[in-house]
Amino acid sequence: MQYVQRGLVIVLVGLLVGCGWQLRGGAGSGFDGVTIAVTGAAGNRLEAQIARQLRDVGADVVADAAQAQTQLRIESAGSSRRTLATDADDFASEYELTYQIRFSLEPGGLAAGDAMVGSSQTVRTSAAFSVSADNLQAAQAEEQALQRDLEADAITLLLARVGRML
Repeated sequence: MQYVQRGLVIVLVGLLVGCGWQLRGGAGSGFDGVTIAVTGAAGNRLEAQIARQLRDVGADVVADAAQAQTQLRIESAGSSRRTLATDADDFASEYELTYQIRFSLEPGGLAAGDAMVGSSQTVRTSAAFSVSADNLQAAQAEEQALQRDLEADAITLLLARVGRML
């Protein structure tokens, strides 16, 4: 009986492999062999971070959109803070920090004639943090660290979305 089960498993695996099925993520990141330029008005630091991460996942990042198949245009990026809760003295005791990146994918100079132009999209991350009136410096340091984390998370979401679009 064990031999029959093993044989059945081997046959099923052979059929799946033969039809081209594979686990998600097994085919690469979607960036392999893609020549991409990161452009926009969001600031050199953010664009440099995105370009570095694109290189890390296998994209060939070029400086000029005319030399790229695809152009990742960063339209805007920024953060906002809003009060979630106040204490008895009506001072803020909890804030929500939000970071968002608005972007679009456009054909580069090396794109095929039938390349699609993508509409603008936004990725957004947010998190809440508490503030103590007794220790405002610690709250400010926590906000700055959270800001960096939210930016990194937004870049990760942006790359995942772009990878699916390519």
